[in-house]
Amino acid sequence: MLEDVGGVSLRAMVDEGPLDLETFFQITLPPIGTIGRIHDQGVIHKDINPNNILVNRDTADVRLVDFSISSRLAAEHRRDLQHPHLLKARSRRCRPSRRGG
Repeated sequence: MLEDVGGVSLRAMVDEGPLDLETFFQITLPPIGTIGRIHDQGVIHKDINPNNILVNRDTADVRLVDFSISSRLAAEHRRDLQHPHLLKARSRRCRPSRRGG
């Protein structure tokens, strides 16, 4: 069972009209911290988009939701996240069929 956070998606908020800069940062900064913490645990969300960011307008609580396609990285790949230049170099050496091309 999923917790009902009583919020509306960032997509719905944007569809209502442009967000002022202060509201934009109040909504987008908390998920950045969440993403960092889940990456530290070796989890990649894989579907971060405005539909998966919920905002409770009454409490200003912001949640990143829908981890249905997330995955856990093996320990050796977690080291690559700490050194993104290694990840980029490895992806260039990868066969095109492995890159989806």
